Amino acid sequence: MLTKKNFEIFAQPCSQVRADLLVALNFQDVDLYRIDHDAIKQTVHKAKEGMQSKKFKRDFFTALGDGAPAKFLLVKSAEQIKMFDRDESARITAASISNYAENYGCGRVAILLNGLDGANFVQPVVQGLIWGSYKFNKYFKEKKNVDFQVDLIINPTEKDAIESALYHALVSAESVNLARDMVNEPSETMTPEAMAQAAKEIAKEFGLKCKIFDEKQLQKHNYNCLLAVGRGGANPPRMITLDYHPKKSKTDMHLGFVGKGITFDTGGVCLKPGSNMWAMKSDMGGAAAVLYAMKIIGELAPSHRVTGIIAAAENSVDATAQHPGNILKAKNGKSIHVDNTDAEGRLVLVDGLAHAGEEGVTHLIDIATLTGACVVALGGQIAGVMGDDDMTQAIIRAGSEVGEKYWRLPLPLEYRKMLDIPIADINNMGGREGSSLLAGLFLKEFVPENVKWAHIDIAGPSFTSKKWKYFSAKSGTGFGVRTLVEIVRRPELITG
Repeated sequence: MLTKKNFEIFAQPCSQVRADLLVALNFQDVDLYRIDHDAIKQTVHKAKEGMQSKKFKRDFFTALGDGAPAKFLLVKSAEQIKMFDRDESARITAASISNYAENYGCGRVAILLNGLDGANFVQPVVQGLIWGSYKFNKYFKEKKNVDFQVDLIINPTEKDAIESALYHALVSAESVNLARDMVNEPSETMTPEAMAQAAKEIAKEFGLKCKIFDEKQLQKHNYNCLLAVGRGGANPPRMITLDYHPKKSKTDMHLGFVGKGITFDTGGVCLKPGSNMWAMKSDMGGAAAVLYAMKIIGELAPSHRVTGIIAAAENSVDATAQHPGNILKAKNGKSIHVDNTDAEGRLVLVDGLAHAGEEGVTHLIDIATLTGACVVALGGQIAGVMGDDDMTQAIIRAGSEVGEKYWRLPLPLEYRKMLDIPIADINNMGGREGSSLLAGLFLKEFVPENVKWAHIDIAGPSFTSKKWKYFSAKSGTGFGVRTLVEIVRRPELITG
């Protein structure tokens, strides 16, 4: 897997490159590279003509002769892929470069970005390379690591802009991969306490304030919903808080993130079917997104306060597990009837939302792998978002800037009665019809007063069943990390 140590910038002409593989990316009407080596220039020109005439598809690969700057030449058509914008098309195109490097034993890859538009493509190309090279091989007896040097060949007049773009690309790409690692870990190692320890390490590295509530502190502070969900697990629940608080904030906005951290979801007493239950180790994708968004925030040091909260628990089965029919008292005083123990994510979020209110947030986003119904509605590649107008629009706009897709879902007030039950203030389920919307309506009941709020359901894109863009099959994607950071980086998306 590629990391920051694999990348260097070189301001030199193509003829002076020394590499195993030379890469030229082609976008129509975009000046990405300049080539001063006649033989390579002619070969690239023929490759472009072949792609335009459909003689070649998206890739042209050839060996170069003796004395050439590289052993091999790869020309890739980076034409905008249907349904994706230019940056996302560049990420997808760059992701496959690592396959050529690995298959042909290339220890050094040079990518030509020395054209007038090269600086604009550094960030998506580097992100695509890093995400495309990702492998979760921790548990293999024989590990195959993708490891080669990447030389970015640049225009010297753009060096400062490119260095900045490379820095931001590396920070975001590595943190997304760390979120993927966390989602891919087995639940026997990625426990609530393990997530708490990861938070402590991030806090120590970047000077964030970290607060961990164990089961005793949860009981003391009346976080009854998180405790109830975690009662049946061998590993007790944790409430994890990371707080970034700059000394001089330029705004009164205090942004809060709440992530669902169910480290394994059996469904509880309302047991899930056994087929593919192993993938329920990924039911903490929202928590991973919050945790590694906070890592980036700590490193980038924005000018306003951000608090990340993770409600972590195992939803398991034993003699102490909560039962259907139990009634819980939330921190805002409302009673919740537990209709189904497999609707546990919204229960832990209830306490996460309450804790965010106690932390004094003014704007709040919760993110969770919450409902299978959202996957049925939107498929596996688009997240659902619902809540206040300005918050939902900010999420959609931020996602569009960084390659993550969202679709707004409604919160119809006439559906609220479907959560009514005679023996408590609210039921934790409301039937199958419109169940994603009902989950959003349920959460809305527990949003702190006078706080702007949105809910993101990432049940689809958080974990892939098949290869998708630059993500491998049966793997976490780190979905949401980029969007949360983009909102922090650009608070005007919310404030206008």
